[in-house]
Amino acid sequence: MVNKISKKLIKKLLQSKGYSSYISSILIDKVLDDYKNNKGIDLRNKIWAYRKGFLSKNALIYNLNEENIDEYLQDFAYYKLHPINGKFSKLIDDKITLKYVLNKYNNYLPEYYYKIEDKKFIPIFEGLYFNDSYDGFINLLKEKNILALKLINGSLGKGFYKITLLSNDLVLINEKKCNFNELENFLRGLNGYIVTEYIRQHYMLNEINSISLNTLRLMVIKIDGKSKIKRGFLRFGTEKTGVVDNASQGGVFAYVDTVSGEFRDAKKKKGDLIENCSVHPDSRIEINGEIPNYKTIISKLHEISDFLSEIIYFGYDIAITEDSFKIVEINSHQDISWHQYNQPLLIDDELRSFYSKVEKGRK
Repeated sequence: MVNKISKKLIKKLLQSKGYSSYISSILIDKVLDDYKNNKGIDLRNKIWAYRKGFLSKNALIYNLNEENIDEYLQDFAYYKLHPINGKFSKLIDDKITLKYVLNKYNNYLPEYYYKIEDKKFIPIFEGLYFNDSYDGFINLLKEKNILALKLINGSLGKGFYKITLLSNDLVLINEKKCNFNELENFLRGLNGYIVTEYIRQHYMLNEINSISLNTLRLMVIKIDGKSKIKRGFLRFGTEKTGVVDNASQGGVFAYVDTVSGEFRDAKKKKGDLIENCSVHPDSRIEINGEIPNYKTIISKLHEISDFLSEIIYFGYDIAITEDSFKIVEINSHQDISWHQYNQPLLIDDELRSFYSKVEKGRK
């Protein structure tokens, strides 16, 4: 077991090798988790994977060998690129900052109501007609019926709560029934959260899975100052994931043709492997089709990406509504493994050149 002192020493070593302080801590935890919990690969092959720059769980899923290894972006090399957007990462990582920065595109973002900090409800924008208190939150809930609570700097659905009004004194916190006193105690225990609208998704996606918001992830890069959409996949929650669509926790993901907007080749994680999943495990509806409003989405994302002139790397999470879309969040250092489960990134010359240029810029 690696103790705290050992972790500090390893972190210092990683930082001396060029890893950021933030990513060094994450990398240590990732490798320890991979070493202890990946049962699908033996010690010899784990060591081979680490020496080649990959977590062993990804080496197994990619079916890595000496012939194809150069087609995949290494996990460790990718972590070392952090922060790809440099000091400008905070413009998109912090959801409140993002809301202000993209004020011009407010129609493509959820409505923001409160920040919860130090047991206080702080209105995010002037003009919120409910007061800055728990009672104000309740009145807002009574008007909207459903609200979303998110970590200001969270991702992957971590720390997400869906608050649903059932009656004058009962709510659902995700899928747990509570009275208003229990809700108040729950809210008082939160810190660093925002209260936003709960986005109503397009009926087609809702038919496949209505338990969670099903989101579209799009990888966007900048080449010579112009945005390009390079990879995408559509995530669906399940009864196992509850109110989030986290594919690593039992969700389903389908790959997206970023030109046509068609989604297909749905898969899910099963143990240490990825398996095909052509129909949703709960609704039994086939997971393929064309993403609604896709032309609108890509047109506007190009415009927004070009507007964010200092950002060169985006992991957009998109909620698709009946006639448009909303940006749930933008990740400045997205998880690349989900893209590479479909196709290795470095078979794309533009992506290979992009990551190489970022690497050279850090030296």
